[in-house]
Amino acid sequence: MRHWNLGLNDPQSLSLVADARLSNLDYTNDQIWELLLGRGDPAAIILQTTYGLRARNMRIFPQFTENHTTVWEPTQFETSPKVISFFPNYIKLHFSPFSGINIELEYWIPDCQTAAGRVRVINAGLNDRKINFELVGILNPTGLNGQVLAPKQIEAVNVLQGKTAELQPVIFITGGAKAINSPYPALSLDLNMLPGSTRQFTWVQVALPDPNESFKQARHIATKNWPAEIAKLKMVNSKQLEVFSGNPDWDAAFALGQKMANSLLYDGNQHLPNTSFVKTRLPDQGYSNLGNGGDYNHLWNGQNALDAWYLSQNLLPGSSEILEGLLLNFFQTQNENGLIDWKPGLAGQRSQMQSFPILATLAWKLFEQEENKDFLNIAYPYLLKYIYAWFDTSHDQDGDGIPEWDNSIQSGFDDNPIFVKYQTWAQGVDISLVENPDLCSYLYKECQTLIKIAKEINNNQDIEELERLSTRLLNAVEDSWDPRATSYRYWDRDSHISSKGKKLSQRIGSGKIQFDLEFEQPVRLQIRFDVGSDLALQTEVSVHGTLANGQHRVEKIDRQKIHWMPEFGIVTIEPLFSGLDFVQIDNLPDKGKVLVYQVDLRKQDQTLLTPIWAGIPNQERVNKIVKNKLSKNKKYHQKFGMPASITTLSREDAEIIKSVWLPWNVMLGEGLLAYGARDEAINLFQRIMNGIIDNLKRDHAFRKHHHAEKEKAMGERNSLIGLPPLGLFLNILGIRIHSPQKVSINDFNPFPQPVKLKYQGLIIKCESDNTLITFPNGESVRVDDPSPCQISMQ
Repeated sequence: MRHWNLGLNDPQSLSLVADARLSNLDYTNDQIWELLLGRGDPAAIILQTTYGLRARNMRIFPQFTENHTTVWEPTQFETSPKVISFFPNYIKLHFSPFSGINIELEYWIPDCQTAAGRVRVINAGLNDRKINFELVGILNPTGLNGQVLAPKQIEAVNVLQGKTAELQPVIFITGGAKAINSPYPALSLDLNMLPGSTRQFTWVQVALPDPNESFKQARHIATKNWPAEIAKLKMVNSKQLEVFSGNPDWDAAFALGQKMANSLLYDGNQHLPNTSFVKTRLPDQGYSNLGNGGDYNHLWNGQNALDAWYLSQNLLPGSSEILEGLLLNFFQTQNENGLIDWKPGLAGQRSQMQSFPILATLAWKLFEQEENKDFLNIAYPYLLKYIYAWFDTSHDQDGDGIPEWDNSIQSGFDDNPIFVKYQTWAQGVDISLVENPDLCSYLYKECQTLIKIAKEINNNQDIEELERLSTRLLNAVEDSWDPRATSYRYWDRDSHISSKGKKLSQRIGSGKIQFDLEFEQPVRLQIRFDVGSDLALQTEVSVHGTLANGQHRVEKIDRQKIHWMPEFGIVTIEPLFSGLDFVQIDNLPDKGKVLVYQVDLRKQDQTLLTPIWAGIPNQERVNKIVKNKLSKNKKYHQKFGMPASITTLSREDAEIIKSVWLPWNVMLGEGLLAYGARDEAINLFQRIMNGIIDNLKRDHAFRKHHHAEKEKAMGERNSLIGLPPLGLFLNILGIRIHSPQKVSINDFNPFPQPVKLKYQGLIIKCESDNTLITFPNGESVRVDDPSPCQISMQ
């Protein structure tokens, strides 16, 4: 395994969690830790958690004393800490608190209720040394009965013990430590060290409801054979791809990204039979008050298909079986109508929405990786049925053969400025009343992929229907093309018009808003209420006007259709109106403001580029998009990647639309490569990597987003969709590793420096004019032709 040397100013993301590949996780009582190198309070090497918000904070850190000088901050050390190895549940550091005294710290999370460490103190000098080592524990408990950590004895052994919520954590250390309480609670060891000598001891923290059980478990873990356990960790993590890109920051980001991807995995249960995942795994998470996980929020309440597809960026080539299991989890939720649940969870959660349409794409990606035709045979019937379900009347409400999203959350891009309902700056249009180029593009790609799968498994009976659906979807997307804007457009579900927004009128308080308007084309109306009061929940609305067929209509709005947030409410009017007489508002607070406007479907965002990923436009059209939208100094070409939207909003709270959403950046990169725009894909990749690495250096975490234009982290820490796109890097490089014995090469290395990849004994050296493959048996093959080829070990 690679030996790292990551310092305080290098990329870091040092979470520590129990590893689902090595132990059975506890979904409702998962104690998650994070290692802070000089960034906590105090600024020590702190291992911290909140036990899922059952404590305000629990911190464990070392401090060292020699000749009445005590140090704990890395800035006080002779040499600062370096991270030399890391896995999801293990981190190793080395540093020197004093000249000639070398320290190795190892941290290990063997299960969901235990944190352990091993300390090696080495006298590298020529003189005897007297060193005092203290393991400090600081617990800030919650609850009236909480107790800070304090020295205690259990079975005549000195420990630190405290109480927070129902937990009674115990810290134990080997070596016969003293327990002290000043200035911090600590376990203390006096070390008399001869030149060249080494002292080693182990500490364990366990947090169970019974302190005696905590102590018993701590002593048990302390007896573990650490070399054997570490060897096991290395074996499990040997499937990690090692990247030597010539850019050390990239290398660290790729390794940390693979570590984090595996950290998010959760073993299956009766609700999901195979491994699943969560979106983040942070110290404040992991505890269910209900005891069954049913109270978890959106970050922990299920797996969705878009996240699973993006997770594959960091789980391949080594963990295709996990991704197959994720697909099987989705398949087992399919109902008789073909619906595959959008977000099935480990606590039995079900969204009752149709899955994001990317499952066939993921299944084919796994086939290209593993060439496992048996899995395609299993997957195909499920995938075919779920694609057909997208075209039934529940998703195609106007019956034109083009489905609509059920809501904006289902689309994955839940901060879309046209559709998001909970942001004050957004329109909040009902997305089910709009037809979208992105949904058509995903479905087109799914249909095309199913055709490939059908041919691969010799099941040709469905191909004609899939081709018919593909053609319909392609034509719908192409019909939305606006050459003046060099962009695809959203279009109204019923009028099929991409309308331009317009404010029609407003008033304060209840009453009539008179219009007497006739429209050239039928319009979709939107009404917004700015109220700042819960009293507005009683507001009544009726729209009086003429429908597209000339019939007069009084549309009384069901109160439940008004989407209320604390300070505002919005509603999209379902019928289209060709004439508007007046709108009657009743029971609105006196100072409440009501606005009536025509829906604006011309705002541009990242999803309007998904046709490129799907392979819909011709080469000429892609070239125009690249020139007018994606080239330097254009709005989609920003310093740190493609922004979510190029809509201009001055409000500070609308800054989220300038963030980078990596799944759509990766889709764009893959699409550009497919159309031969490799230089543009490389440039995009380099820019998003700059943003990711900036987060890792400044914030020591993968953030859900980073700002497209400036150095600013946004969203949750260590988010799944904030991980670096290793898969896109390999795609640009032109390398697909099927196994340690088989590699596909699509082109030569386009990056300015040589790239080396290591995978389970396989070594690939990528130069600008050749690729050298060395297989685990020592056999080497040099490829001097950039044409696509596949190389296997003889």
